[in-house]
Amino acid sequence: MILDAEGIANLACLKFDDYEETKGKIGKSAQHEVQAESQTVVLFQNQGEEIFAINLSMVSRLEKITSSQITNIGDKIFFKHAGNAIRLIQLDDFLPVAKMTSLPDKMYVIIPQLLKNPIGIICSKIVDVLERPILFTSNVLPCRGLLGSCIINEKLTLFLDIHQLVNIINPPEPQNEPFFKNKKVLVVEDTPFYSLTTSRFLTDFQVNFEVVNNGAQALERINSDHYDLILTDIEMPEMDGLELCRKIRSSPPIKNMPVVALVSSITHSFLERSKEVGLDGYELKLDKEGVRNMLNHFFIQQPVHNYPSVR
Repeated sequence: MILDAEGIANLACLKFDDYEETKGKIGKSAQHEVQAESQTVVLFQNQGEEIFAINLSMVSRLEKITSSQITNIGDKIFFKHAGNAIRLIQLDDFLPVAKMTSLPDKMYVIIPQLLKNPIGIICSKIVDVLERPILFTSNVLPCRGLLGSCIINEKLTLFLDIHQLVNIINPPEPQNEPFFKNKKVLVVEDTPFYSLTTSRFLTDFQVNFEVVNNGAQALERINSDHYDLILTDIEMPEMDGLELCRKIRSSPPIKNMPVVALVSSITHSFLERSKEVGLDGYELKLDKEGVRNMLNHFFIQQPVHNYPSVR
């Protein structure tokens, strides 16, 4: 079981000397700026030349397996692990990319997390695992299942939209969100990748929303328009999410507005500071069902078991 960048590097025999050397040359202030925008991503290949990427925070496991560990049931294939059968998919079955003509004797399986029904993505090669800012340059292959594309190490890289991909594989029952349609949400996020993923979640939930890049822009918008909920990143330029919440709580006309943080990780320091400024709750940025539960909690007062409130 591989859960971190170092483990993936060791499994795939990757070297990161250049990255570590570059990172060591960055000053403290520059490091903070890079980390605020950076993400750790796993790059991999199917069998063609395309390079795919998935955010490491979406990876539950990465396994190196052999074809003998695969079981065929009808037209589907499964990987037996810990007493469970996980369905394996080839990206070329669902995306317009180069075909994997046959399964190799040895392969890697990426198992995403935050999914109701786990799947495993077959790949022939782990290309790299790295941390850097991600800015989508264009959508050269516009289709469901892909977030977009960007240039990494001078190569075009296709970013998977895991939640959309799962919906293609196992189409969900049609859901109507009537209580969400008349609500208005302000998303405060400076990282394009997370801004896009959150926007896709809210679009799927039929929520009316707007996006701004920092707390200062958000405060200006809040004072001139009405919003039913604020979803904010924490680390942002000009004004961070906690300072935004503090200013909202100190302004009588808007002090009762719900403010929820969308975070990549949760620390004791974050929880303590969140209580101090009056944050209402938090959710992981890439947890689609968690975001849906949070909307239910605030918009229709539906009880959510163990909802992560910080008050």
